[in-house]
This record gives sequence, structure tokens and C-alpha cells, in this order.
Amino acid sequence: EVGIEPIGEDVVGWTIDAAEWFGLVERDGDSVKPSRSLDGVEPHELSKRLPTITWKGLLFGRRWDDGDAWDQRGRGGDLALALGWFLAQNPWSDKLDGDSLQLAHERQMNYPPDMTDRLINPTKMSPIIRWAHFFGFGRRDPVNEGLFVPDPTSAIRSILGELPESENPANKFLTEIAKLCPVLDKGAVRKVISKSLHDGMLSWETEKGEISPTTSLALHRLEAADVIKCETVPDAPPSQKRTLTLKGENRSISVVKVLGQ
Repeated sequence: EVGIEPIGEDVVGWTIDAAEWFGLVERDGDSVKPSRSLDGVEPHELSKRLPTITWKGLLFGRRWDDGDAWDQRGRGGDLALALGWFLAQNPWSDKLDGDSLQLAHERQMNYPPDMTDRLINPTKMSPIIRWAHFFGFGRRDPVNEGLFVPDPTSAIRSILGELPESENPANKFLTEIAKLCPVLDKGAVRKVISKSLHDGMLSWETEKGEISPTTSLALHRLEAADVIKCETVPDAPPSQKRTLTLKGENRSISVVKVLGQ
């Protein structure tokens, strides 16, 4: 016989709050109803489409301003900012176990001296990793499950069909995917994180021509899967060129073509 514990009112309330932050439900007086973000989603499509619908609700359900990260943590903002910080890390060279990620966060973020609450701490780390995996922003290392790799390949792949053009100069491609997914390079969430870093941390966050290691990893994997093609046109203007940060090498590109999804 299997015992079933009743779900407490607090758990139900927290679940509804989270669903609202993710844009999945709307309050209607004392009741809730599915939001329009789920319109047209067939039951058999839900498992495939829900991650993208959910992170879009989280990231676009609020206005990101030029303030510090710790002033924008309400209504799920802390999760969005933690994910933005996670995607600013270097999967090629950083230590990616939970303890090392927490130490890196403490070292990089310029918190006010009197602030003790952190976007990332031992309690928050496990939920952040679970959400990153669900959203397509990261994955566990297949060799060592104790390591978690910041890798937005799945998230980027899910939005390629929303680009206005299938072929773009590299600079425009990166701008467009940041509009569609603001935890990516130079997106609204990442700009908040960049402003909240200590000086000299994570050069790719401020260097105009440099693609972050996580986005570089994603583009590398998508190209290997024949989903995109990154090319260098010899006479391309310097303003269109961007540099992929790869393991042991950098690669200049000027055009990104979407081949499929």
C-alpha cells in the first residue's frame, strides 16, 4: 500500500505564483485560468514546447531596467538573473561543480557590503540547475554528472525559426537572438548582470566583438548538427564580424545561415 500525503495550501499557492511568473496562468478574481501563451498548443506538443513558452514568460513578463541585479529580484527575477549569470560563465575552462560555481559567483558579483542574500547560494543552486536544464540553458556533463555545463544550444535552436531572415551578418544574428532570449549575449538580462560585476570580470560581457564562451559552444554544436552554418566572408565589414570563443582557439565569423531546426 502506498501512502499519499496531502498537498498543503502553501504548496498550491507557491505553484500558482510560479505559474503566474512564467506566464502560464492568469488570475481571474479568486480563480486562475490558462494564459494565452498556451493557446494553440496541442496536448501532444506540450512536452516539446513548454520549456520555451515557460522561459519566455519568465524573461518577458517584466521590464528589465538599467538598475543593479539585486534591485530586480521580485516575481521570479532572481531566477532569471541567476540563469543570466550562469550563461556568462566559461564552459571551456571553468570548474563547473556546484561549490566552484558558487565561489565564482561570489568572486565576480559586486554586491553591496551590507547585502547577505545572493542570487546563487547552496540552497538555490539545485533549483537553478534544474530550471536551466528544463529551459535548455544547460546540461549535466555526460561523463561526470557532478558538473553542470552552461549551454544554451537547445534554447537557441528553439528560436531560430523566429528570426526575420535565415541568413544574417554575425553581429545582427547575435542581436536578434538576444532580443528573442534576453539571457543570451548583450540581452536585457545579461546587461543587468554585466553592470553588477566587479570591474575586469568576464571580458566577453563588455567586449563588442567577442561572443561569449556559452553562445560559442551552442553555435559550434548547432553547426556540427547542420542546423546553422557560420562563415567568414573575406570582404565583410569589420562591424559585421564577431569572434567565437572555442576550446583552445578563437574563430572569426561574419555570416550565420540557418539551415534548419
